[in-house]
Amino acid sequence: MAYGSGGLEYRRGFSTFELLVAIAIIVGVSVVFLFQFPAYTGANRVQKNSRALALALRKAQNMALAVQPVRTCNDELKTPLYFGVFVDRRTSPPTALIFADFTPSGAGDGRYMEEGDCPRDRNRDEIIERIPLDAGTIIPNIACPTTGPGVCDDIVNIAYEPPEARAKISDEASDVGQSAEITFGDVKTTLQRSIVIRATGQLFIR
Repeated sequence: MAYGSGGLEYRRGFSTFELLVAIAIIVGVSVVFLFQFPAYTGANRVQKNSRALALALRKAQNMALAVQPVRTCNDELKTPLYFGVFVDRRTSPPTALIFADFTPSGAGDGRYMEEGDCPRDRNRDEIIERIPLDAGTIIPNIACPTTGPGVCDDIVNIAYEPPEARAKISDEASDVGQSAEITFGDVKTTLQRSIVIRATGQLFIR
């Protein structure tokens, strides 16, 4: 506490040096935060999108267990031969959707086919739900390790047959074995998360 010449009390304010130090600290913290923010948001998207796909797989499996009928584009209620999840990593962001498999002649293959011309194609596959994946999301790898490298590189179908709901795993053309691993990443982070799906119906994120 200090007193002026007239005996009045006055308080000393911040010096210029102290203000500069405070500003430097604030700027430094802000720079660190801004540098880390893209990686943080990217990591958050990896977590969010991997969980979204895992929930979609569980939803398709539960629909198969319930033998749930699906309304077609012709406004008919039909029970699909399979409920499945289709993933294509080649698009940006990757494509992921839940589908009902209505294959011509009743021989369901568990693979998603692009929608036909409704109402003429009464056996076209129906999209039940599109799974929104954020911009910046990437799927660097889709692996089906039981059949060796290179299989399921770009596309995978995980289809559940009512009522047992065991998983049938296939690529564009054929069945590929007993498991699949879908790896999620983001353009702004090195963090990755993988979803592993087993033909027995089990799945987990690692």
